[in-house]
Amino acid sequence: MDAKTKRGQYRSSTLRRQQILRTGVQIVDEQGPEALTIAAVARAIGVPDQTVQYHYSSRDHLLVGVVESREADDAAGLRAALDPEKDLTIEVFRNLLLPDPADNWLRLYSLLGGQSTVPGHPAAAFFAQRTRAALAGLAEIITRLQSSGEVHPELDAQAAARQVLGYVEGMVLAWLHLRDFDLPNELYQGVRRLLAVNWMDAVRRLSEPGQGL
Repeated sequence: MDAKTKRGQYRSSTLRRQQILRTGVQIVDEQGPEALTIAAVARAIGVPDQTVQYHYSSRDHLLVGVVESREADDAAGLRAALDPEKDLTIEVFRNLLLPDPADNWLRLYSLLGGQSTVPGHPAAAFFAQRTRAALAGLAEIITRLQSSGEVHPELDAQAAARQVLGYVEGMVLAWLHLRDFDLPNELYQGVRRLLAVNWMDAVRRLSEPGQGL
């Protein structure tokens, strides 16, 4: 097999994988994660199940691939939010914590996140890396907000990042069970409390001329 033929086969395989992932994202969007199976994707594309299995050997691998694909699409927004040339305010958390509160995707992330704690699970490596990246990004944001005076300067940014991430993930689970409160607003207000933003606001008001005790 010559090099040109190999390149053609590789390109064809890449395009098929992309088609599978696009179809998987669409199924989750429209029907929910429960509907995402190898058979459902194969049927939607019009190929045998074995074609999908060639790229994703199990449903778990397919679920992880779909989540990874969606995360890649969201990465540009995160990079833009962390642009060092732009001013950063506490309002960044309104969009960053829960940019897409779609029920179907919250369920899928919660499902895979729990399963990823099982050693050897296909989602384990992805969610471990995702957690490390989330903590690094949160710590960077917190440090920058400390520099601008919005977040309490004595907080340990790394510890605060872990607390914020844990709070967000716990609140998402609570909302999935109860669905009787405003999740985005609760997340934002909770993070303000965790990072002592309300305290810093009060200190600034008290330091204004004519204010104080």
